[in-house]
Amino acid sequence: MHTNKKMRKKKKKKNVSRILLKTAFASGLILLSVLLIMTLYSLFLEYGMNLMEEFRFILIGILIYFALHLFVRRRPVIYIIGHELTHMIFVWLFHGWAWKLKIRKNQGSITASKDNLFISLAPYFFPLFTIFLLIIYIFSITFVKNNLTFSILQTIIGITTGFHFLFTAEMILSQQNDFNYLGRALSVVLIISFNMLNCIMLLLIFSGLV
Repeated sequence: MHTNKKMRKKKKKKNVSRILLKTAFASGLILLSVLLIMTLYSLFLEYGMNLMEEFRFILIGILIYFALHLFVRRRPVIYIIGHELTHMIFVWLFHGWAWKLKIRKNQGSITASKDNLFISLAPYFFPLFTIFLLIIYIFSITFVKNNLTFSILQTIIGITTGFHFLFTAEMILSQQNDFNYLGRALSVVLIISFNMLNCIMLLLIFSGLV
């Protein structure tokens, strides 16, 4: 009986610490979201139409993909590959091992030596194809002076950004084991916060502020 009481006390302490940790984490995420919204608002206040002018091809690309998405009936293989590769990249970043990448009809999987919050949620806040194109864009600024090339590349970056946003939204609405690590509600808040940060970075890069 005495042992059972000790076990119950330990469980209660663990539950309380988990609740406190999640509460602190949620508060931090809400604060981060507010700060990101204020940053976006201040950017638009300060730079206004100039910012929209620089960003117009990205917006066109996003709208093009939104229109194309109406004809997508199921998750394309390219999304599944990108999703699982992003998991693998973050496993490696956290000094783990990832292997056995499997791609099936409507889903994929990897075998990994470790898991954490960022590994689980990486595909939802790290737009792999957009990041790859951004690297090409940043390097091409030095060597290419053709405005048409930049416009086309920006539009394609917009398409991949729209691709990322819409499939992230669809995955959030589906039953995903990736959200089990933190819980669905906090995972969604974290994903939204990081994607807002992505938007700010895109604005800064294409407006020439960084």
